[in-house]
Amino acid sequence: MSDGTGAVVSTQQFSSSGSEVDTVTNVDTLADVNASGVTLTTNANTIAVNGADYDTTILNGNHVINAQAGDTFQLTGVGYNVNLSATGAASTVTFNANSGGTVNGSAATVDIAGSDNVTVDGSNNGINESAGDYLVVSGGGNIINAAAGSQAYITGTSSNLDTVNANGDQLGGTTANGQPTGILFNTNAAADVVGSNNGIREAAGDYLIANGGNSIINAVAGAQTYITGTNSNLDTVNATGDQLGGTTANGQPTGILFNTNAAADIIGSNNGIREAAGDYVIANGGDNTIDAVAGAQAYITGTNGNFDTIDGSGDAVGGKTANGQPTGILLSTNAQANVNGSGDGVNEATGDSLGIYGGGNSINTTAGALTVVGDTVIPPFSTGFRSRN
Repeated sequence: MSDGTGAVVSTQQFSSSGSEVDTVTNVDTLADVNASGVTLTTNANTIAVNGADYDTTILNGNHVINAQAGDTFQLTGVGYNVNLSATGAASTVTFNANSGGTVNGSAATVDIAGSDNVTVDGSNNGINESAGDYLVVSGGGNIINAAAGSQAYITGTSSNLDTVNANGDQLGGTTANGQPTGILFNTNAAADVVGSNNGIREAAGDYLIANGGNSIINAVAGAQTYITGTNSNLDTVNATGDQLGGTTANGQPTGILFNTNAAADIIGSNNGIREAAGDYVIANGGDNTIDAVAGAQAYITGTNGNFDTIDGSGDAVGGKTANGQPTGILLSTNAQANVNGSGDGVNEATGDSLGIYGGGNSINTTAGALTVVGDTVIPPFSTGFRSRN
């Protein structure tokens, strides 16, 4: 192809399979795609797709691709920057194995074959990962089907939660490009993670719904972890200092909150935990504040001299939680807690120290435990028993 002066601008060659090789003299010259079904290799920096609903295959990377509505791409290689149309039919972008790049646009389908490095910048996209992938998703309202052995990194959601569907995408592994596996959050992000046996890492300002059970969640101060749908499979939440009373970036309350009939083991200290009916909560670490309710169990262990504070009334013994555990407030051996409320049932074990403040409580104590009964007027100290006049 020549320009108006007769100078050669580009040359085209075609293989027996119909694949086109477009070589431009100046890499800033556009490589034009003017028909559907083109398979292209080019050295041009930018590829312009000049029609809607075209199906195009690119065999080498490091291109900017300017798409039209409804265009479909199969991309091999790395360094792509795909700009989708903001109007018209949705597009589909497929990255073949060991490929990668950035997709800019919304309401598209992005398929990632495996061992890829992909960023999707936009909202309301559907994204399918494979093992070994490293995916950054920015924009909110996206649906991400993650896979074991991949990373989904959630950022820039504003008030639009992403949905991550995953099973077995645990922390502790490595993606093909050396990133940690699991579901990771940037600061001030929000997502609903649906599935079990996942590893989830929060950052400050995040709002996480963990729906499925048997996941490991590393929470932080200033975030919310909302536990739901665990059935009989306890989640494990590792957290220190994630207290109630604050607000996440999208306006949700901070702390570790439970839906009804949920179960989790909370490991760490100085956290705020809020139960609902039917819950089973293990609080392991001390100096936590737990809002207990009737029909739930709060199990206190590993306090190491740092009294937990349990606020709630009517959490009597004798019932069953959703996963079959006894209701009430139960202390492991050598635990310490202050219980504020009335109508609660408390079971002690050997070596415990219990302060209980409020009327109508039922306390099952044992040899080697210390129980102090007081009123509800004077607030508790940060550790140890509440003072009594």
